[in-house]
Amino acid sequence: MKICVADDEQEVRENIVLKLSETHPHAEVFDVGYGFDALEQIRLIRPELVFADIRMPEMDGLELLERVTSDLPQTKVIILTGYGQFEYAQKAVHLGATDYLLKPADADELKQLVERTYERLAKQLLKDVTEAAAGLGAGDEAIWELTFGNVALWFDERVPKTIRFAVDVEEAVPNGITTVC
Repeated sequence: MKICVADDEQEVRENIVLKLSETHPHAEVFDVGYGFDALEQIRLIRPELVFADIRMPEMDGLELLERVTSDLPQTKVIILTGYGQFEYAQKAVHLGATDYLLKPADADELKQLVERTYERLAKQLLKDVTEAAAGLGAGDEAIWELTFGNVALWFDERVPKTIRFAVDVEEAVPNGITTVC
């Protein structure tokens, strides 16, 4: 999973990147700075998850949220802020934020948010594969077993994907396990 952290305070970014790297050692965590540079980096990285401060110069977190969800609809955005005002949370949710977290970000809260995001991605992938099977006239019973090596790759349009369906799983895949992504 790729995660980007956007905040105008370098120390805050570094702290969040460190906490995320410690709790999710297999994730790729990027410090993307803030403002227009952050948006450019996010577009290049194409992460599954973005943590964005709500108040930043050049471009605030709400504008960043709007642009990211418009450009990368599969990317989830969590707004980080030192402000507990309801109107920020309400506007962030209205614009498509996955969640809203008050700073300083607790390592356990960050870990839970990343795990929930990964679970949402895995559910979406399973739904997509099930719909693909149904579109070919196969029912749920046709899906023998799925193993997802990296769920995030499914949502990266730059990575080619192959889904194989077979009547006899033993013939299609000798060990009986089909791997997607």
